[in-house]
Amino acid sequence: MSRHDNAITTREFWDAHAATAALSPDEPPVLGDLFRRYLPASTRPGRRALEIGAFPGRFLYHLATNYGYEPFALDYCEAAEALPSMFEAAGAPKLTLFHEDFLQWSTSERFDLVYSFGFIEHFNDWPGMIRRHAELVAEGGYLFLATPYFRKLQYGLHWLLDTPNLRQHNLHAMDDRAWRQILASRGFEILTCGPYGTCEFWLDVDLVGPVRGLAGRAISRLSQALDRRLNWPNRLISPFLVCVARRSV
Repeated sequence: MSRHDNAITTREFWDAHAATAALSPDEPPVLGDLFRRYLPASTRPGRRALEIGAFPGRFLYHLATNYGYEPFALDYCEAAEALPSMFEAAGAPKLTLFHEDFLQWSTSERFDLVYSFGFIEHFNDWPGMIRRHAELVAEGGYLFLATPYFRKLQYGLHWLLDTPNLRQHNLHAMDDRAWRQILASRGFEILTCGPYGTCEFWLDVDLVGPVRGLAGRAISRLSQALDRRLNWPNRLISPFLVCVARRSV
């Protein structure tokens, strides 16, 4: 399957939406609790983490500075070229950048941690994307997958207020039960897999008009306040799907 047939988004889309943010070793607002719960506490040198679709590098920086992983980044957007210098300026461990298209990239290297956040749902062949992630994990290593969960009530909100952004996502990819089957068939132990978060909502304000943008921001602020106070992963309105799996030795 060619990139034209497989990818829902384009390089130009990601170049236009790349937003640089200051790198911080602080725990990221999402996934940080999963890192603490499932990643080994050891900071022994030599462990390597690969983020697929890495820009702007916040998760990778957190893992490098707090867990001792050697950081590797794969991203093809133009802004990603700045990642090595961003890490150097922040005093982080040296970052290795693969500035390539994941669909065309090939390597014999394997990594102790492979993860992506908001990547596989931008492809028609999302099962193939999961399999490619899994192939990159070393024996005993970990795979983290995370996507938005635009189903049920979240689908309704995005359909009403964030339609252009919704069209950039393959909703069929948001199926944690299928993730489990794919990874289990490849020798992975599933540590956790399912909805994550309570009810947070966000939208791409650059793609919607002022009325929908105003309504969306109001709902977003309310949902974020509720999310900070409640921890109720559910299939009705949770904002994310996550999976943490470990490859058998």
